[in-house]
Amino acid sequence: MIKAACWALGSRKFFDLARLSKAPIAAESVNRVDVLFAIEREINGLIAKERLPARQESSRPLIVDLAMWLRGTARQALHEQRHDQRVQLLLEPLGCT
Repeated sequence: MIKAACWALGSRKFFDLARLSKAPIAAESVNRVDVLFAIEREINGLIAKERLPARQESSRPLIVDLAMWLRGTARQALHEQRHDQRVQLLLEPLGCT
């Protein structure tokens, strides 16, 4: 299970970075997390046993891809810009740190 608060906090930091500095990697991070939030909005209101398969089918592949991307290109580029902590906020709930 991934804590939504971590996603909200992590993506907010990327949103701020993308808006303020127009950093392409931060903008890409925001876009990827926004897709996950859109899935959550679609399944909002379903009971837990209906949300789980929807998440496994729709969200899980996107999260795996996001984690790989964050660990690779994004982490290196953001580390160079001293924004590695923002990457850490998104990777921690994925168990990828």
